[in-house]
Amino acid sequence: MQFKTIVCGGTFDHLHRGHIDFILFCFKLGEKVIIGLTSDIFVSKYKNNSPYSDAIQNFSIRKKILENLLKKKGVFKRSIIVSIDNIYGPTIIDNFYIDAIIVSRDRLLGAEEVNKKRISMGLSSLPIIEREMVLANDGQIISSSRIREGLINRNGRKYILDDWLISTIILSKKARKICKKPFGSVITELREIPKNNIYIVGDITTLFFNSHKIKYDLAIFDLYVERKRKYNSLDDLGFSKDFIFFNVNNSSGTLTPFLFKAIFDAFDLIRKEKKVGICILGEEDLSVLPLLLQAPLYGTIFYGQPGMGMVQLEITEKNKEKAFKIVDSFMQ
Repeated sequence: MQFKTIVCGGTFDHLHRGHIDFILFCFKLGEKVIIGLTSDIFVSKYKNNSPYSDAIQNFSIRKKILENLLKKKGVFKRSIIVSIDNIYGPTIIDNFYIDAIIVSRDRLLGAEEVNKKRISMGLSSLPIIEREMVLANDGQIISSSRIREGLINRNGRKYILDDWLISTIILSKKARKICKKPFGSVITELREIPKNNIYIVGDITTLFFNSHKIKYDLAIFDLYVERKRKYNSLDDLGFSKDFIFFNVNNSSGTLTPFLFKAIFDAFDLIRKEKKVGICILGEEDLSVLPLLLQAPLYGTIFYGQPGMGMVQLEITEKNKEKAFKIVDSFMQ
C-alpha cells in the first residue's frame, strides 16, 4: 500500500456504484482510511441547492449503510468514520497524522482549499490523489442527485431506455395482467395529504383533488371514465388557470414516445415551480408507468382503480424497478 493513513470524505447519500468504486480505491492506497462523513448540519448548510436535497438520507442512515459496506468488503477494521460539519474535518487537526487526501475529480477544489488552510495554520500541505468518477450508461456521472431525481438507479442504469423514446411500446399479455392489479395501497378516503411532490392520474382522481383544492404538481387525464366520454372540457375537471397543458396521443394498450416526452417536459416545468396537466388523446390508463419511472424519489402518485377506489403509490426505488421490468417486458 502506498500510504499508511489517508483521508477521504463525502455525503455518500443513496450509496451507489460510484461511491463503492471510490471507497475501495481508497483502501487500495491506504492501510488506514479516515472517512469524513458529512453531518446533517453540513447537509443543511451546503446541500440545499442540490436537486431534491430534502430527500438526502440522514446521517445515521448513511453511516449505517457505509459501515455495512465496509464490513461486507472486509475493510471495516481499517476504517475510521468521523462526522464532519465542514470541508476540513480532521485534516486541520494539528496532531492528527495523515499522509494524503483522496478525492473524486469534482471535489478537487475542496482538497485544494484544505491545503490552503493547512498552510495558513503552519501545517504541511498533503498530496492530493484524484479518482476518476464512474459513469452511468448514458455517459454522465453516477451521482446521488441524479438518483434522488429519479433519472438513474444506483448502478447507473437509466429508468427510461433510449428505445422507448423512438417507437411505440405495445402492451403484452403478461404486462396487461400485471397492470390490472393495484401498484400501491388502495384507499377509500384520503386521511393524510403528503407534504409535496404529488402527481395524479385519471379524471375522477383529478376532479377529486381539484374540487378539494389539494395541491399537486402534475395531472394526467383523458376526459373519459371507463372508456366512456364523461367530461367535455378542462373546466369540467375544475382546473385553475395557473396550469400549463399538453395534449398527447397515446392509444389504448400502448406507451408512445410522445407520452414519455410529455412527462419529461412536465418535470422540466415542475422544477421551475409550474403546475402541469397532460390530456391524453386516447387512453391514460398506462400513464402511471412512465410517470413512476420519471418521477423523483419519495413523491406520491394517486390514481383510480376501477371498482376499488384510489391507489396511493409511493415513489421508491423498489417501485421504479418494478415499473421498469414491466415496461421492459412490453418489448419482448
